[in-house]
Amino acid sequence: PSLAARTEPSPALFVDGEAAEYGDRDANRALELYRRIADSKDAATRAAALLRIGRVLRNAGQADDALAVYREMARTGDAPLLGAPAELVARHAELELLVRLGRTEEARRLAQAVLDDLGVGRWRITRGQYEHYVESVSEIAHLAAPPGLALATARAVWDHFHEWHARPTPQGRALYPADRPTVLVVWRGSADPLGAWVVE
Repeated sequence: PSLAARTEPSPALFVDGEAAEYGDRDANRALELYRRIADSKDAATRAAALLRIGRVLRNAGQADDALAVYREMARTGDAPLLGAPAELVARHAELELLVRLGRTEEARRLAQAVLDDLGVGRWRITRGQYEHYVESVSEIAHLAAPPGLALATARAVWDHFHEWHARPTPQGRALYPADRPTVLVVWRGSADPLGAWVVE
């Protein structure tokens, strides 16, 4: 329900590359500049550079190369990128490109894998990010969203976290029904961290 802010690379790192990409319309120069940055040992810097490389390649019609870059970017794991884990951003970008290319079966397999990973909590993301990616991935690949129970559990955790921080009580239980499957939260703790059990 709440994530500590994580430092992402300064936009100043990419000024020259973006000037070449957008101002000069020089894809080769932009790629050269971004690739230098992508050699960084810092995972977040590498992910941000790879995202830009993928965009340049995609816009230049080099779809297979762009897909390879997105897959490489996914290997940067949970490095922060656009406020989310780089792996999730990369897989979403790959999915969008597969759909644009008409590679429907590949896109559906990837979308289902992303939805499965979202459903089991692979990435530390906020409720808003979870809902955004579930809706976007489902819509892009024309798949059904995950079962309501998983989302009901996530919403109950979110609701309880914020209610407890507003009015902390040492222990108790609460039901979170609100037009969705009922979830029971039982908690105990007088200060952070709060220990809670969520029962579906």
